[in-house]
Amino acid sequence: MRKRADAANIRAILLNTQLGKTMQEERTPAPNYTTACIAMFGVNIAWIFFAIWAIWGLIAVAATGWAVNRAISYIGARR
Repeated sequence: MRKRADAANIRAILLNTQLGKTMQEERTPAPNYTTACIAMFGVNIAWIFFAIWAIWGLIAVAATGWAVNRAISYIGARR
């Protein structure tokens, strides 16, 4: 069963139509979270490296760091 629009919604739709505005024009752009993503990647990789270091040692951390670097370089080269 379909819901009926109330009077306030109908007025808003008519007003937007009369002013020539669409819903897309009223939306604000999404915030840029790139810096936060990069910072949190650094925090997460640090605790993962410390955990690997505590369990398997420094050589395992170096190997994991090398593998992560290769993966990031591969992804960058594909773009």
